[in-house]
Amino acid sequence: MALVAEVMGIHTHVLRRYGVSPNDDVDTAVAKLSNVAPHLAKFLREASCVLSS
Repeated sequence: MALVAEVMGIHTHVLRRYGVSPNDDVDTAVAKLSNVAPHLAKFLREASCVLSS
């Protein structure tokens, strides 16, 4: 699974306010975001799918 920094690039710092580290993998970040920012969790999941295809 890709790291958040690989998917989000320079914009990764925005997710720090939700407890997401740039070195977290996408699954971990989605788990952290799902309760507090479900719209960002969905975006991150979809962005990682686009990059992997």
